[in-house]
Formats: sequence, structure tokens, C-alpha cells
Amino acid sequence: TVVAFRGTDNTLLGWREDFDMAYLPVVPGQQAAACYLERVAELGRPLRVTGHSKGGNLAMYAAAMAPTAGERVLQIHSFDGPGLSDEVFRSEGFMRIRSKLWTCIPQTGIIGRLMNVPDNTRIVHSSAGGIRQHDPFSWEFRGPEPALLTQPDATSDLICETLHEWLDNSTDEQRGEFVETLFQLIGTTDATHLSGGKPSASENPSVRIRWTLLHPVENQAACAIPRSLKCLPARRPIAAWSEMTRGNLIFGCWIVRSTTGMARRRAW
Repeated sequence: TVVAFRGTDNTLLGWREDFDMAYLPVVPGQQAAACYLERVAELGRPLRVTGHSKGGNLAMYAAAMAPTAGERVLQIHSFDGPGLSDEVFRSEGFMRIRSKLWTCIPQTGIIGRLMNVPDNTRIVHSSAGGIRQHDPFSWEFRGPEPALLTQPDATSDLICETLHEWLDNSTDEQRGEFVETLFQLIGTTDATHLSGGKPSASENPSVRIRWTLLHPVENQAACAIPRSLKCLPARRPIAAWSEMTRGNLIFGCWIVRSTTGMARRRAW
């Protein structure tokens, strides 16, 4: 029996839970995945558990934290899924299933290198560029086997090094405040979904989040940062994101309400 967990949809609720994983050891989606796997295990059949993106994270968590199911799991496949919190990664449950875990990321992988991931992750060649490599339909196969590479590329290494530097140098409370502020800002648009492209008339109210670099940090846009973000650990505004850069570059953000005639923008 194959149990496949889907990745994040485009609802703000789904994306909020993704961001919550940056500071919470467990999120409701993970708990629900473990409960579901326990119920499937009651059928008494061998299990293979899989998922892409957040679905890969749910597959790993469920197999590790569902005791009965863990005994029946033959293999866990995570396709560019983010890793687990320190608490879960060091748990007895995860140690029991670690040898059954098969993980794979593209050469410029970012999502699948977040948080705690196994050392033996496979690197597959993607025909796409940048974050678009997260789409598994861009991954190349030779017959039934993925076209594997020996290591991620330099872009992946730089971005992941910077992200982990921020995670390592901020507390759970500081990351939580950052996420809360971000979604309060999004909430001012009354949107319910994130948009990946041009809106249609039938589309639910949605927003696009567009990240941009601000340089130097003293420019006018940087001065408009919500005050609640300034307490994060850095010497400059947008502290969480300034930790994700080199030199004095910092990230800014446009939140664009994309289903109205006049787009409403919030600038950081």
C-alpha cells in the first residue's frame, strides 16, 4: 500500500502552516498525517510512504511518530521536502525509520535542504532554473532512474547557508513574531489565497508575495518597515531577512492584491 501526502496548496492557511514550521516543533498537519498513517496501518499491509515538498515532510514525520505504522513501513520517499525540527529529528521514532528514508532534491534545491535533513540525500538534475526546479516534472530521468549529480550547485549552497545562519541565530519567539507580522500584513488585503501568476475573474481573492533587494538599507522603503520587525536579531531593519544576505543588502517585500482592478500594495 502506498500512502502519498500532497504538498502545499495555494491557500494562505496552508502557507501559514509552512511558515509556522520555522519556529514550532510540530504543526497540526504533521499530527494529522501521523494519525492518518496509524489508521492505514490497521489494515495490516506493508506500507510505502511518500510525498513532494511539504508532503515529503509529512511522510517523514508520520512514519517517525506513528509507532504502529512505523513497524509496517518499508520505505519513505521525500521529494524535495523540507526537513524536521530538532526535536523530531533526534527522536527515537525518527532513528527507527532513518535507514528506510530516501530523499531527493534538484541541483539548486532550497526547500529540501531546510531544517534537519539526512546526509545521504540524492541530487537529481533539473532542466528548469532557480526555484522552478522545485517542480518534479522538470527532473530528468534515464529510464526508471533519476539523473543523479554528485552535489548541489553553488547557488543552493549559498542560499541554504544563509537561511540556516538565520535559523541558528534567532530564537523561536523571534521567528514566530516575524511570521505573525508577515501574515498580519497579508491579512490587510482580505485575500485567502496566494497567486502564482495573473489572476482570473473567477479566482479567489489572492495576493502575490514578491521579494526584492533594498540597497542601501537606509533608503526610504526600508524606513517603512513595521516596528515589530525591528526587534529581530540584527543591527539593521528587517532583521530576519538581513541575516539572509551578504554585506548591507536586505530583502524587502511587495504584497500585491492580485484580483482587483487596482492592485493594493504593501511595501516593507
